[in-house]
Amino acid sequence: MESDSYFTTVLKYIHQDPKKAGLCGSVDEYKWSSYKEYVQKDGIVDYELALGIIGDGSFAEFMNGNADGRCLEFAGPGKRMTDEELAVEIEETFKMKAAMIRDEPKESRNRIFWSPY
Repeated sequence: MESDSYFTTVLKYIHQDPKKAGLCGSVDEYKWSSYKEYVQKDGIVDYELALGIIGDGSFAEFMNGNADGRCLEFAGPGKRMTDEELAVEIEETFKMKAAMIRDEPKESRNRIFWSPY
């Protein structure tokens, strides 16, 4: 994770997503969630890192609050693509094979994606 803020956004996304998807009524009901381990401070989860970043207040209060950050959400029009279709789109847009971008160091990948094309 690149920052504490992004870490907490992702943490909230992970725990709130099953509710948003309609798989449960609240974040503490999803069977496969690590939510209870954070609240009970028990199990295999390294809860101390998250609780240290979140600060005062309970994990439950934090998780039940509004998700104020965006994580893996896209606000514009879009379409689903297969891996093959995405590879073609990348090649047409960036004039290079998708595998070449994948193998680039992070800084170089960012320059490729964020430069005007």
